[in-house]
Amino acid sequence: MVYRFRVTYEDHEDVFRDIEIRSSQSFLELHAAIQQAISFDNSKSASFYMSDDYWRKEEEISVENTNEKKTKKTKSKREESGNKKTIADLVNDPHQKFIYVFDPEKEWTFLIELIKIIPENKTISYPQCVKSSGTAPKQYKPTNLPPPPAEEDTVLPLMEKEIIIDAPEEKISVDDVEEGAILLDEEDVKTGEEGEGGAEDEAGEESEEFDID
Repeated sequence: MVYRFRVTYEDHEDVFRDIEIRSSQSFLELHAAIQQAISFDNSKSASFYMSDDYWRKEEEISVENTNEKKTKKTKSKREESGNKKTIADLVNDPHQKFIYVFDPEKEWTFLIELIKIIPENKTISYPQCVKSSGTAPKQYKPTNLPPPPAEEDTVLPLMEKEIIIDAPEEKISVDDVEEGAILLDEEDVKTGEEGEGGAEDEAGEESEEFDID
């Protein structure tokens, strides 16, 4: 017999994983299947809790962290029971609920509910994740984040200051250009008239000198 459990993030109801596991398998195997399904590194301790219909914790079933080496003396009775006790031993309801807590410091909490019981398929290796919905939150937050931008003396304020300081270019209208051109013409005319008058006077003086001779 195979149990299909829906594992849901407590803080993200739209993110869940459906996991199938044989009734004869242990909570330690269910723990490893959940870790793999949500891409956690299985480096912290974890516990299952029996739950009522209102998701209130009851009996605790601890599991041994498989990434930590422990001697027989350091293992607690609860860890040994969680590693060896089968899931069928604690399934008392067709909609049995468990609460799974991983990493006591972060307290990642998952709500587990039995949603289906099916015959075992001898060709399948259990446990297995048969459905995945939503993106799982990251187990660890990024540590090498870039520093926040400076609040003062940024490039944009400097550019704005330069724009304010620079005086706008003076534009010359068409009327100003035409008026200037007329003034230049009048000055050129006056200069030309003076030049012609001087040339005539010089010519007259030369002619008078020629007549005397």
